[in-house]
Amino acid sequence: MNYLLYIAILPVALLLYYIYKKDTHKEPGNVLAKIFFFGVLAIIPAGILEVIVGPFFPIENYRSIPLLFLNVFIAVALIEEFVKWLVIKLIIYKSEHFDETFDGIVYAVFASLGFACLENIMYVITSGAGTGIVRAVTAVPLHACTGIIMGYFIGKAKLSAKNGQASQETTNIILSLLIPTTVHAIYDGLIFTKRMEFIIAWGVFIIAIYIICFILVKKSTNSNESTETVSVVKTIPVTDSTESINNEAPVIEPAPQIITQEVTDQNTDNSKGIFCTHCGNKIDGSNFCPKCGHKNN
Repeated sequence: MNYLLYIAILPVALLLYYIYKKDTHKEPGNVLAKIFFFGVLAIIPAGILEVIVGPFFPIENYRSIPLLFLNVFIAVALIEEFVKWLVIKLIIYKSEHFDETFDGIVYAVFASLGFACLENIMYVITSGAGTGIVRAVTAVPLHACTGIIMGYFIGKAKLSAKNGQASQETTNIILSLLIPTTVHAIYDGLIFTKRMEFIIAWGVFIIAIYIICFILVKKSTNSNESTETVSVVKTIPVTDSTESINNEAPVIEPAPQIITQEVTDQNTDNSKGIFCTHCGNKIDGSNFCPKCGHKNN
């Protein structure tokens, strides 16, 4: 029993380690553990939904290949990818820890491999080591790949939100669910046909998806961008115009003192009523000069 658990968990651990090492700015361990844990729990609602929806979209007794792929898309792939997508959208998408585009891949892979871990344990325990070895190079990496694709578009959506591109954010959010679901449906649909030509196509498809996801991870690490919304504080520089406004403000100056200077020039017309117009003697308000007796009007 113990060795079967090791076989089931080992591929999950290796893929988690690979993605974690690719992240240049590591995410908090407790946040990653939380996402992984909710990924594990997501298998419960997925199982319930598959039981409810399954009878309406039969996979075993299909009437045509296109109908088989449609049923797989709705009854299996969409349900499983949706519950993993929901973990990212509800728990981490608006978190302050989701601050780079590559974080989308990290969190989506952790959620997907949380789901794959419990699923793989159940398969390996019931079907044996052989199943565990096969799934270690097929089903488990497929879950990681759908997580990479999902996270890639979620990261782009987060960047679009930062740049105020609401319509582009919505488009990327839709693609983050639609494309992984399609990949998952093709993977399962090719197997469920149980026909050799489709099994060969399945093998080619797996290799192609692995290569594409490897390229996506490399591209995302090389072009990792911040998704943080930065508040811009505008400062208004003091310019000559603002200084001139201040300088043009009215300035209240003290009223000048009026200094009366005694004019001794007897020919000054402005001295009338102050000094005698005849001799220049100071009158002191009298109409007659006390010195010469001249009348001053």
